[in-house]
Amino acid sequence: AAAAAARRGWPRPPPWLLRLLVRSLFLGSQVFVAQLLLSGEGDRLIAVQSLIGAIGMTAFTYFLPYVLLIALAPVPLGAGRLAWMTLNIAAGLIVMFAGLAFSVEELYSSSSG
Repeated sequence: AAAAAARRGWPRPPPWLLRLLVRSLFLGSQVFVAQLLLSGEGDRLIAVQSLIGAIGMTAFTYFLPYVLLIALAPVPLGAGRLAWMTLNIAAGLIVMFAGLAFSVEELYSSSSG
């Protein structure tokens, strides 16, 4: 009996409880973001937008296409093409982390503290 209980692991909560937890976490995160954006001046919203752009736009524009091509290429890539893609990935990561650093610094300076 003890071995069967050990195989089962933790008792599974009812589905309504999981839905309630996920929805509560989502609502809480929305309230947190709204409070973050409303607690300062307009500079904070611009800083958050620049932080999102520094990560998302840079990744999807500059280096993720090359990462996905390397990972999903149906045929092996040549050494020259692979080197060019690696260079583009490295440059995109540098641009992304530089933008991330400047955006975080701007967000920190726009805080009320």
